[in-house]
Amino acid sequence: MRHKILLGLFISFGLFLCFYNISIAGPTESVELSVIPRVTYSVVIDTSGAAIDFGYMAPNEVKWTTGTGAPGNPSTATIRNDGTTTADWQIRMVPMTGTVWISTNHAPGNTKDTNGFNKICLTGILTPLTTSAAQINNNSFDSGYSDIIDGEFRNMGQNGDFAGGDGSTSGKNNGNNVAAGDGRILWLRMKSASDTSVTSQQKFRIEIRAMPSDTFE
Repeated sequence: MRHKILLGLFISFGLFLCFYNISIAGPTESVELSVIPRVTYSVVIDTSGAAIDFGYMAPNEVKWTTGTGAPGNPSTATIRNDGTTTADWQIRMVPMTGTVWISTNHAPGNTKDTNGFNKICLTGILTPLTTSAAQINNNSFDSGYSDIIDGEFRNMGQNGDFAGGDGSTSGKNNGNNVAAGDGRILWLRMKSASDTSVTSQQKFRIEIRAMPSDTFE
């Protein structure tokens, strides 16, 4: 009988130790943590102090920016990310007050030579800062619609749009994920209107804006 009591006590004590070592979690508490990135999105456009002036153009004439900046011999523009973070770039062209001519739409079916009555076709490409004028020619601009600049902000790099074909392997030939402080050269090509109702100078404003780097891939 004594052995049975001791055995019973031993078993009870063993069970107590087992149950005593079981950890039972209590209710979970939490605290919310938040943070807001302090960043600046900005670009600066440098045309060496001169406007991009295509000068006189006859109907259906084609010119592109590889020149000195003199009227009719337009120079390029250098675009730099002067913000504080990586950015995606977008571009559009807006007619200035008094301008009659409009631009061909960035849309399937149009090409870099699609113009019309009072309608020009302006195309543009980005290349690395190391690109020289000798590397750019009429064939540098896509023959389709992917490089056409119109009145809507377009992504400069999505689906290859506005990406220069200068043979560079640096990956810096578009406006996708442009690092802070980095830059590109913007080259423009214009085909003038096929006919016109005006003879006065026509002016446009090229706008480039910086967006968060996840705007497009």
